[in-house]
Amino acid sequence: MSKKIGRLAFPIFFVFWGLSAVKGQKHEIGLGVGALNYSGDLSTVPNFAMSRPGIMGYYRFNASPVVSLRASLMFGALAGKDSNKDNNPIGQARHSEFTATINQLAGMFEYNFYDYKFTGRRGHRFTPYFAAGLSFFNFETHNATATDDVQARYAFQFAIPFGLGIKYRIKSRLNFNAEFTANKTFTDYLDGVSSYPTGTPSNTKYLSNPLTSDWFYYLGVSLSYTFYKINCPD
Repeated sequence: MSKKIGRLAFPIFFVFWGLSAVKGQKHEIGLGVGALNYSGDLSTVPNFAMSRPGIMGYYRFNASPVVSLRASLMFGALAGKDSNKDNNPIGQARHSEFTATINQLAGMFEYNFYDYKFTGRRGHRFTPYFAAGLSFFNFETHNATATDDVQARYAFQFAIPFGLGIKYRIKSRLNFNAEFTANKTFTDYLDGVSSYPTGTPSNTKYLSNPLTSDWFYYLGVSLSYTFYKINCPD
């Protein structure tokens, strides 16, 4: 993990931790694993055969049974390639493939569709939820075409992540989470193929779409542990 990500992660986690302490709300930490995928110039839709592993750690501040705030760190890999099986003459001429490593720091708002309770018998121990927010990420890409090799490193792009998930309270403090998140980026360099010449071989500018940017996706499961304090009556 880069030093810059570490410096950004500390204050965000500290703010959320402070909010939970001041307002006396429940908070939780979690760890999960999943699969990362990509769409862009080499593949207009995610190719699940090209999925690569990822790991995520997060802190969640439960402001209410309906609303949560989450800060997360994710590390993983991406891959994609042109396929000769596709009816795509540009892809067949380009014959490109890439691998990348990616690190992401995200802040997300979560809306639970049911009242998700951590204690007592009221409320639900299961809920679907919607999540959206803002993230910063960096990546390192290696792209190989029929005639060129490209290596590119870009620090601190930003993306808009959004997705759907489910939460299930296994026990009073232990929760199961599953989530699919799509990340809209604002860069066309994630796969090493771009219409813009900076950092890319000149022949690729005729083999990419200048009007689109790249996306990446995360599908993962996690376990989280809830911390809370039961106040004694006066």
